[in-house]
Amino acid sequence: MSNTLIGGLSFRIAAALICVTCIFYTAVMRRLNKKRLRSRLFITMLSIIFINCTTGFISTYVTPSSLPFIARLAITYACKFIYYITHIALIPVFCIYIIVVCEVFHKLSRQKLLLFLTPFLLLEILVISNPLTHLYFYYDQDLNYGRGIGVYIAYAVCIAYVVFCVYLLKRFWHSMNGLQQIAMFYFMFLATSATIIQMVFPAVVCELMGEALGLMGLMIMIERDDYRLDYRTNAYNKSALLHDMNVYFNVKRDFYVVCVRVMNDDMYRRVVGHEGYDALMAEIADFLEKLDTRYDAYRSTGGNFFLVCPEANKDIIDGILVKIEERFKLGFSAAGGIANVKIKVLCAKCPDELQDASDVLLLAEAELENTDKMVFEGDDLDFILRKIAIEKAITKGMADNSFLVMYQPVYDKNSHKISSAEAFLTLKELEAQNISFAEFMSVAENSGFVTELEFRMIDSVCAFIRDGLSRSGVGDVNLVIHIMSVQVLTHELIKRVRECLDKYVIDPSFLVFDVSDTIAMQAQDELEYIIDEFQKMEIPFVLATDDAGLLGLDSRIVAKFDGVSINVRKHYETVHTGQEDIILKNRTTMINQLGKVMILSGIDTEELYEKANKVMGNLMVGNYLAKLCTKNELQNKFWHEEIFSREW
Repeated sequence: MSNTLIGGLSFRIAAALICVTCIFYTAVMRRLNKKRLRSRLFITMLSIIFINCTTGFISTYVTPSSLPFIARLAITYACKFIYYITHIALIPVFCIYIIVVCEVFHKLSRQKLLLFLTPFLLLEILVISNPLTHLYFYYDQDLNYGRGIGVYIAYAVCIAYVVFCVYLLKRFWHSMNGLQQIAMFYFMFLATSATIIQMVFPAVVCELMGEALGLMGLMIMIERDDYRLDYRTNAYNKSALLHDMNVYFNVKRDFYVVCVRVMNDDMYRRVVGHEGYDALMAEIADFLEKLDTRYDAYRSTGGNFFLVCPEANKDIIDGILVKIEERFKLGFSAAGGIANVKIKVLCAKCPDELQDASDVLLLAEAELENTDKMVFEGDDLDFILRKIAIEKAITKGMADNSFLVMYQPVYDKNSHKISSAEAFLTLKELEAQNISFAEFMSVAENSGFVTELEFRMIDSVCAFIRDGLSRSGVGDVNLVIHIMSVQVLTHELIKRVRECLDKYVIDPSFLVFDVSDTIAMQAQDELEYIIDEFQKMEIPFVLATDDAGLLGLDSRIVAKFDGVSINVRKHYETVHTGQEDIILKNRTTMINQLGKVMILSGIDTEELYEKANKVMGNLMVGNYLAKLCTKNELQNKFWHEEIFSREW
């Protein structure tokens, strides 16, 4: 056997091994059980190349063998026939693969698909007729096979398909992520280069090797989706959710989105621990993933899951919603078993009801009414429009500088005398719409303006301290500024605070900063540095234990806080053990033993006020004690040293 034949065999064997490896890897990947068209097309391309390698391998060994001529002719002719009839399908299949990756396959009607495949089908007919016409390939008495005019026709058709592929990539370029874009061009470059080399130099059998390597690149960069997964639950992550929805919106593909929100998920974390909580979230994700193999499940944050259902109809969605309701009436086995996981399900049709990915994410963030209703759809989703309106108002407010800082008085628990106030940022046009600070900040964080809003609030509060407090002779009070987001906890915050202190020439003791436990846990190292720098400026820092409490924080950081705030309203909303009063008393006692100033917040009703009065604490704040007020009203309260009275 000549060196040329050995080289050709080596290329074919290597290509075949690559194909087998890729097929095996794809077969064991977790999402193949979805039976996606994309995966089937990918395996089809691998199978075509493997078949081509096998037929080439057999033909090379049989041709010089000692078998009878008729047997060698039958085997080699069959191998050539199978090679050509399968190999010309590779480029059309790849074109359809690109269409599927670009998420525009739904636009391809049966008539358009048939028109697209017509050149390929004509080539197939040409190959089938080859035993009679010999237009595609022929052989001589030594079983040397030559190319007929049909092969060059096939090359021309393939060039047309490649041009169409380039057109698809150019038109739908932004519907693919960076890895997909690189993978597509990687495959096309290798396959095209190898094909040209073999066409010009037939003795260099490298076409299949180039195509196999290109497909391996596709597998690594496209079919392998580990980077899209939430490693704790094996559902897709938030980045994958945003990418997929943006693609659907860009290509105008209709889809339903079902948002499953685990209510009070932080309570489950405290009850079963972090490992048990992760196991519970994984069990929920697995249930959603298996609801319908055509649709993907995603986890955005915490206990918020999304099911994205392209091309679904109302009947399918209604069936999915019923299954979700029925399943969550049962217990979950994770973490020793939880009898009941409370959820809210929000369902919307896109783009009819929600027009972009950021609007969809609001399904997981918007505050819901305290109702027993589990499923929200149709008119129930009007609150999403409210969120969208807030976001647009923030964008407009940034341009017009139409922000307003409101203040909520804080009272001494024992003397009931006003001692400080919390600052809350809002918009002038939203002032009359009863929008909470948390709701406003949630939208601001998603819009990307939260850092700038924080700095504007600090500047406004410092200006009020100079003009409304310092110059008026009001002393021994302070204003609490809330850290709105983890995005704010940077060195820039320290710089801006120092600049405001110098700009307005105010005493730092007028300022107090407050950070929630949820934000604190996300950036403990940065927060510790900021607290140290603020202590140098003699600015106190308070920890608001609204969700996870002190459990998730390093004790070293907890020790650096000057005070701790407990939201009494949230405590009674989230704790349902029958021992809510005892738990609250124990929490306040523990904080008192730490020697921290204790603020009881969320005192919004008379009942909560009575409960707060029975536990330890230094300060109290809430709507029952005083509503939000303007800086002029707050200044007046400080002047008169207002005392909270229950006599209205």
